[in-house]
Amino acid sequence: MQEPVREPFAAPVPVDTQRSIDEARAVLAESLRSHRRISPRLLPREALGERPEVWSARLSLLGALLAAPAAAALLLAAVRAGSWVHGASFAVYGIGMAAMFLASALFHRRAGHERTTLKNLDYCAIALMIAGTITPYCAIALGTPFGYSALAGVWLAALAAITLRLSRPELPKWVFISLYLVMGWLGGLTVLPSAARLGWDGTALTLLGGVIYTLGTVACNRNEDDVEPPGFGAHEVWHLCILAGAASHFLVIHSHLLPG
Repeated sequence: MQEPVREPFAAPVPVDTQRSIDEARAVLAESLRSHRRISPRLLPREALGERPEVWSARLSLLGALLAAPAAAALLLAAVRAGSWVHGASFAVYGIGMAAMFLASALFHRRAGHERTTLKNLDYCAIALMIAGTITPYCAIALGTPFGYSALAGVWLAALAAITLRLSRPELPKWVFISLYLVMGWLGGLTVLPSAARLGWDGTALTLLGGVIYTLGTVACNRNEDDVEPPGFGAHEVWHLCILAGAASHFLVIHSHLLPG
């Protein structure tokens, strides 16, 4: 019996990796026969692999590049006015916004084992972004005992979300997404009481930003277990929603919450 021809200088495939590849081929063949979508949970990690998500990384990097000058403009206005409340609120808001986009860009740009650590940082930065965005609304638009109580509650929730992510990263994605949505809309309870400061346009734009975040998150993460081809897909649309929601809230803060 003739032996199979091997490529010159070809490295031998480890037994475990070859077994994973064979299992993946079997799952793919069965899926094609039954016309089902493939869940990554059915595929061995070695066969599925971890690849960088180029478009998601680009959109997140764009957000980080826009967040830096946006936060700087707010801080400059606060410094000129000599308002420490505005300065502290804008600093927290800017750090949270930049951290989220930067962590997301790093996570989606990398591949391999580094993604595990970067993914945890990405999830933690989302909590910082939510609490940071709510901070100017509570401290500036309201500036009342209710506002500061709501602010304390939001930051306690953010710390709880970060602790949960670092201690239980294996929890399903929907657990953290649900927690983020609850955090955001609990902060949204401060919008109507601050309508006198925001005006009807600022109130509407703030709520619109929250709706964009929510619809994008729910719609684009329904099929998180389905394998998507590389390129521009539902996950990238979600990042566009994040950019749009962040832009909406920045416009409100810049238009209605500057000192003076």
